[in-house]
Amino acid sequence: MRTTLAVGTALVLATTAAAQSGPAESAPLGVARVLAVAGEPAALGVARVVGYDPAAPCDPCADPCTLPGCAPAGSPVAFPPGMCPGPDCPPTPPRIPWRKRWDPCQPPPPYWVSAEYLFWHVQNGPQMNNLGATTGAQTLAQLVANPGLVGPADRELRYAMSSGIRVSAGHWFGPYNRLGAEASGFMLGRQVDGPGLGLNATGSPFIVRPFTNAVTGAPDFAVVSLPGSAVGQLTARSHSQVAGVEGNFLLRAVIEPDWYVTPLVGIRYLDLDEDLEVLQQTGLIGRSAGGFAGRQINSPQGVSVTDRYDTRSQFFGGQVGARFGTRYNRLDLGAYWKVGLGWAHHSATAIGSTMLTGPGGGAVVPGGLLVSPTSAGQSTADDLAVVPELGLNLGYDVAPWLRLTAGYSALYWSRVVRPGAQVQTLVNPSQVPSSLQFGRGGGTPTTPAPLGLDGLWINGVQFGAAVRF
Repeated sequence: MRTTLAVGTALVLATTAAAQSGPAESAPLGVARVLAVAGEPAALGVARVVGYDPAAPCDPCADPCTLPGCAPAGSPVAFPPGMCPGPDCPPTPPRIPWRKRWDPCQPPPPYWVSAEYLFWHVQNGPQMNNLGATTGAQTLAQLVANPGLVGPADRELRYAMSSGIRVSAGHWFGPYNRLGAEASGFMLGRQVDGPGLGLNATGSPFIVRPFTNAVTGAPDFAVVSLPGSAVGQLTARSHSQVAGVEGNFLLRAVIEPDWYVTPLVGIRYLDLDEDLEVLQQTGLIGRSAGGFAGRQINSPQGVSVTDRYDTRSQFFGGQVGARFGTRYNRLDLGAYWKVGLGWAHHSATAIGSTMLTGPGGGAVVPGGLLVSPTSAGQSTADDLAVVPELGLNLGYDVAPWLRLTAGYSALYWSRVVRPGAQVQTLVNPSQVPSSLQFGRGGGTPTTPAPLGLDGLWINGVQFGAAVRF
C-alpha cells in the first residue's frame, strides 16, 4: 500500500504498512528516520518517516536530516509531533548568539574561565587597648599628682577598601552537559592601618603609655616624650590580608526558558593573616636619665621599644549552596548562596624587644613594654567555624563566547583571631628592659593572654569577564 502526498508534505508509513512493500525498516527507540519514497526520486518536499513510534520518547539531539533519503536542504518537510528537525531542515529556528531558551541540542560551551577585579572591605579590627595618650601635665610631678590622661580613646584598627582578584575556571560534562566542576581562588591586597602620636624637638606634647602595674595593681605609665627631658614618638601599624580557594561540583537541576537553578557542593579554604606592631622611640635630652637592661643611660642615648602581635586564622571545610537567576536575551541576573562548615585553626604570636639607640647603641634585649619575656610566645586554638556567603551578579553577553559581569558579595567568618584583641596592658615593671626597676623582682610574671576570637565580615563589589569555549 502506498500513499503519495503533495509537495510540502510527508508520507508516514507505519511499520505494518512498510512491511507490505518490503522488509520493515528498523530505527533506534525514539529516533525517527527520514527516507525518500521507495522507488521514486526524492522530489522536493516529498518524504516519508519510517520507524516512527508516537509513544516512544524523542531523542532531542537526533538529526533525521543527516540520514539517507532526507529531503534536500530548504525543503518544507513536515515531521510528526515530537520529532526534532535537524540544522538543515526547516523549521529550525534561527540561531542567535544569546539564547533565551536553553536548547538541549545546543548545550553551553563546556569550558569557561573568568577573572574579576575585587573592591572589598575587611571588617575593622577590634578595639585596641589604649596604647598611647597625651596629657596637659608639664612635669612628672604634675602627672603623678594628677594622673588623668587626655588622649585618644580605644579605637578600632581601620582598614581601607582592598583591591584584589578572583579567578575561576570550570568544565561542563555528562549528559547534555548538566554536570560541572569548578575551581576558584581570590586574594585581597595587604591593607595597612597606622595610627600614631607625634613629637617635636622639645619633647612636646607629653606622651605616655598607660598600663596596669602587675605589682601594685594601680594605673601606671611609661614615658615616651616629656618636655625638656625626652623626645619621642609612638606609632601603631597593622596589616591585614585575606585569601581563599574553593572547588565545587555543579548540577544543572532546573533549566527553564527564563530561569535556572544550579545546586553545588564542594570544599573551601580561607586564610586571614594580620599583624599589629607598636613602636616607641624615645631619646633623652638635657640632663635626663633612663634605663636599659638594668643599667642607667644618659642623654643623648635612648631606647627603641617594639611590641608585635602576629595572628593567623585558617578555615578548611565542606560547603553547599546554589546559584539561581533569570535570563532575558543578552542579560543574566543571578544570585548565589553558600554555607561552609568546618575546622578552623588559630594562632597568635607575641614578640617584644628593646634596643639601645644613640652613642654605644645597637644592643637588643628581649622584651618590650606590653610583651615581656614571659608573656612572649605563640598560642594556638582549634574550633568549629561557619562561613556563609551571599552574592548578586549581573551579566551581559557581548558575544557567544564573552560575558561581562558586575556584582556584590558578602562573606562572614564566624571565628577568627585578630591582633587588636591580643593586646594586654597588665605589665610587671621588673620585666621591662627600659624601666629603671628592671631585674629587681617582685610581683607575678606576666603570662601570654588567652586567644580572643571574634567574627569577621568581608564584603564589596566586583567587576569582571567570563570567556566560554
